[in-house]
Amino acid sequence: MALDLATPGDTVLVAPGRYVETLILKHGVDVRGAGADRTLLDLGDQLPSLRCANATLDGLFVWRDVRSARNPTEAVDCTNATSPTISASRIGAAGVAIRLEGSRAIVTGSEVDGAIVGLDASPVIEESELDGRGGSALRLSYSMPGAEAVRIERNRIRGALELEGFAPEASRVVGNLFLPTPQLGIPPRAWGGLSASAVGDLGLIASNTFLGTQGIAFCEFFSPLPPWTGPLPLPGGPCVSREQGATAIIANNVLAFGSRGILLDAASDPSIVHNDVFQNENPFALAPTGNYVGVTNLTGIDGNLSEDPLFEDHEDAVPGAGSPLLDAGTEELAASALDLDGDPRVAAEAIDLGAQERQPGEPAVRPVQIFVEGRARTSGFGLGSVLVPKKSFRVSIRPDPDLDAPAEVDIDSLSLEGFAPLRRCRARDADGDGAEDLVCRFSFEAFEGASGLVTKRVCLLGQTTDGSALRGCTRTHVLRLPHATVR
Repeated sequence: MALDLATPGDTVLVAPGRYVETLILKHGVDVRGAGADRTLLDLGDQLPSLRCANATLDGLFVWRDVRSARNPTEAVDCTNATSPTISASRIGAAGVAIRLEGSRAIVTGSEVDGAIVGLDASPVIEESELDGRGGSALRLSYSMPGAEAVRIERNRIRGALELEGFAPEASRVVGNLFLPTPQLGIPPRAWGGLSASAVGDLGLIASNTFLGTQGIAFCEFFSPLPPWTGPLPLPGGPCVSREQGATAIIANNVLAFGSRGILLDAASDPSIVHNDVFQNENPFALAPTGNYVGVTNLTGIDGNLSEDPLFEDHEDAVPGAGSPLLDAGTEELAASALDLDGDPRVAAEAIDLGAQERQPGEPAVRPVQIFVEGRARTSGFGLGSVLVPKKSFRVSIRPDPDLDAPAEVDIDSLSLEGFAPLRRCRARDADGDGAEDLVCRFSFEAFEGASGLVTKRVCLLGQTTDGSALRGCTRTHVLRLPHATVR
């Protein structure tokens, strides 16, 4: 009712709660919830999508329930050429979360579970978390040349960024951390990275980190079978022969531990300078793999190297002390003033490679592998392994060949960023592998005011008994809904 009466320039405030209804935004009328963990717009599987306008949507969780496929559709519909700003919000759907058409939407400081799909759209997506849930996190197609620039900057992206058709002009894919998302297939594969079948100048692809993904591919893949099988190994390579390819500047990136580093078809000719392309090989892949596919190995040329990046942990991708990434970039292509975490982009003598810049004075930290333990549950819109704790939750520190976690971790030094203090720890084989883990219980007080599905990057800090700093991070989904609200 308040939105019906509002006029341009007004702001409608939405109180905490769960609202089973749809929402049609109005031009110039901003809608602000109490936070993505407190204000839920439940579209179910029958209600129409949230309809966009030239306005701001802030602090809401828009949820498309997909337990039934009776009416599958997107959660947010921006196919009316409007350009909303979506900030500090969460958009969830197992398939398409946001659909754009002719839109210059801005998505900032938000979480998107499901794909963002755009036709002739030029979005700005920054400082957000995108999760493609086993597929593409972002898929943009262009039917004609001359589209305005796309800016994808300082995001954590699980899944693939795909660009199809004609390349938008002067685009920027800068400072992102690309992580894999599991995808079914024969064989199963980890899907993620940047895949461009677009033709023309893709602009600047700089200061990104690709971990365990399919790297950067300028290629129109040839696959006569269903897409889940992946491209097939053909005598001429996995790419369709085409007259026009893509150009771009590929600089200051890290591509490591994936199935491919950089793949180019014969028609594409980007500038590739100051990248670390390391250990990209998948012996089970159907398509060609390696650090460089379809292009001469550039290691040792134009500042490109192939060395272990020595990250402190693979969830955050911060270079460790002594990493070859430190000061190895070219400042001429320092694409932004800040890194992924919002720290200065050039912190020492020169720019570091990848999405993260090691800051002066940061102590050497030993990475540890952690897991959040708890009772698993699947939410209504398809998110698995959701935790439903009560007053506390457990974090297990897994041992490795160089660390006996129960014996060598100083328990009194342990803390979790953003959580209440440690309660207790004990040795237990949490994962059934025969080795004892250190399982610690933490109070859940940090979430006392929260309701809804919260995605939390959990980072554990501490020391070993000899004084060495420890750090481990993971990403988990925490369900904090009253039993009467969502079951």
